[in-house]
Amino acid sequence: MTSKLLEEDREIAISLPEGYEKSKSSYPVIYLTDGFQNIEHVRGSVELLTRTGHIPPIIIVGIKSIDRVRDFTYSKSENNPKSGGGQQFLSFIELD
Repeated sequence: MTSKLLEEDREIAISLPEGYEKSKSSYPVIYLTDGFQNIEHVRGSVELLTRTGHIPPIIIVGIKSIDRVRDFTYSKSENNPKSGGGQQFLSFIELD
C-alpha cells in the first residue's frame, strides 16, 4: 500500500480467520510490526489459541519493516539522526 503520511510504499500481509469469507461477524485485529518476519509464528499461535477457545478468531495485519530505528522510536537521539518517527508510524497504522 502507498502511505501518503509516510510518503512511501509499505508491504502488508493479512491473515484472515478460518471461515472469514462466509461470516458476517466482526473480528479484532492485531497490527504486527516486523510483520513479514513474524507473521507465520503469530498466525500459528493465534490459530492454536483460537482452536482451544482461549481467544476469539482474529485478523492479523503484518506490516513490513523498512526502518526500525525511525519507526519504533518516539524521541530524537543525537546519536542516531534517523530516530524519532514513532508517532508518525503509529499515525500511519491508525489513519492510513
